[in-house]
Amino acid sequence: MNLDDALPTREQPQIEKKQAPRSARGRLARNSRTALYWSLMGFCLITLVRPQDVIPGLGSIKPGLMFSVAMLITWVGTKNRDYLIDPIPKLLIAFLCLIASGALFAVNPHVLSWAFEDVATFTLAFSLAFPAVARSLVQRRAFIRFLLLANLFTAYWVITHNGHGQGGHLGDENDASLALNIGVCLCFAVARFDRERTWRLLATAGVFFTAFAVVITDSRGGFVGLIAAGLAIALFSRELLRALFSIAVVVPTIMPKRTGVPGKCS
Repeated sequence: MNLDDALPTREQPQIEKKQAPRSARGRLARNSRTALYWSLMGFCLITLVRPQDVIPGLGSIKPGLMFSVAMLITWVGTKNRDYLIDPIPKLLIAFLCLIASGALFAVNPHVLSWAFEDVATFTLAFSLAFPAVARSLVQRRAFIRFLLLANLFTAYWVITHNGHGQGGHLGDENDASLALNIGVCLCFAVARFDRERTWRLLATAGVFFTAFAVVITDSRGGFVGLIAAGLAIALFSRELLRALFSIAVVVPTIMPKRTGVPGKCS
């Protein structure tokens, strides 16, 4: 080993000065991603669990708007945006522009503004914020498990509240049933691919629990969606015959028998 390599030189302070701002920028980037991650989790909590509709007075502070603004601000502070080359964010942004152009000839601007708000929040949360923060398997697994728990809470609420959801886009029984149909597929995916046995067992029970909640809604669209969920599970799990047999046996059994009163079942 050369002695000159072990001795400090005049260039070392300069190197340290150059590395210090870089590490500071790294800490700032990590803090931005952390803030964005928790803003995204808070947004999903408000959107999917809807505590503002369950806890009186919480909706008056507009928590959904607060988390949406927080996501936007923290997303602007993130640096790694290589995922924007994917066509899905580009198509969603183009779709937003198309909706906004409808203001020139829209008959009902209120419906247009609602549609723009829904697509904008979906684009911000799941097409911009989520790819920016969910870069590790641990973060993605935690997020999927959170979605599982949110679905189970909605299923519990539907069962205990005569087929209605918490409120908002989940308040109507038809909308709640369609959201639960997506939850059936989510539970099945977690039951098959999660590494921990506890979560697999919980998700397996969640498949039947969520399907039962769809039945409680007494929604025709929900039953059609439940059949579609079964076919989707069969398609992607390569267990087509078993799923078709389950649909053929279970669905006629749980279908409500109509009486003479519309909207009622025996």
